[in-house]
Amino acid sequence: MHQLVIGDCSFINKKLVNTRLIGVTGSVGKTTTKTMVALALESAGTIYYSLGNWNNEIRVVLSLIEMSRDVGFGVLEMGMSKKGEILELFRMCRPDVMVILNVNAAHLENFANLEEVSVAKWEILR
Repeated sequence: MHQLVIGDCSFINKKLVNTRLIGVTGSVGKTTTKTMVALALESAGTIYYSLGNWNNEIRVVLSLIEMSRDVGFGVLEMGMSKKGEILELFRMCRPDVMVILNVNAAHLENFANLEEVSVAKWEILR
């Protein structure tokens, strides 16, 4: 089901052609940073930022759908629980700016070590 929803996201990006998207990821601090970035951009135009910690595949898609055409800046939180998830969210949203905060032991239940967590976070640079 996830693939069907994510596969149909191209129409959303076309709708948001004039919106600058900012993605925020990291092991901790995503929600706070996302909110701070959105508040800092308020004077620059219409802002959308995702609710709470809406940072998985489904919630990010819902955020993109919810974002109106006239939004100047959209700030989205992107979380991960497995390898490839950040890259998938990045490709889906195609943010203009990506903020990577930190890497720590928060994800070790799904990764062998911190190096694997770091590699997964930095996949977007490939």
